[in-house]
Amino acid sequence: MTDKRESILARLVTVCEGVTGIRSARRNSTDISEQHAPYIVVYDGDETADDGDPQGRPRGSVRLVRMTPEIYLVTTGASDGLGTTINGFRASIINAILTDATLAGLTVNGQGIRYDGCSTGLSKGTKPIGQVGLSFSFTYTIGPYSA
Repeated sequence: MTDKRESILARLVTVCEGVTGIRSARRNSTDISEQHAPYIVVYDGDETADDGDPQGRPRGSVRLVRMTPEIYLVTTGASDGLGTTINGFRASIINAILTDATLAGLTVNGQGIRYDGCSTGLSKGTKPIGQVGLSFSFTYTIGPYSA
């Protein structure tokens, strides 16, 4: 049995690894340090019933769900250029995810990927650290599963 949620999450890590300039991409990792920057961490995120899925469907029928993984880029650099660096990576990550044919093929009608926005943060450390959290929604079908 191949679970689309798992397939999408695994593919997201692969896509993020391929972004030019990224040194590492991991899933659900909390033990990566700034020495590995720039890096991306993909957190599994939530899954909810899609608003477009009718409530009155028969039990056991295929349902639409929406997953919202969390994708974080962390990088370091000179404080005066860190925002520009973050924005460059942001654009590359968005482009890589939205144009990946394998990811699209895992979604409803090949069109179930939506970029929802981002939030950024800067902090001081041994070097200035910048991060951007990217929000995407992936709509796909789920169930029924066979044993």
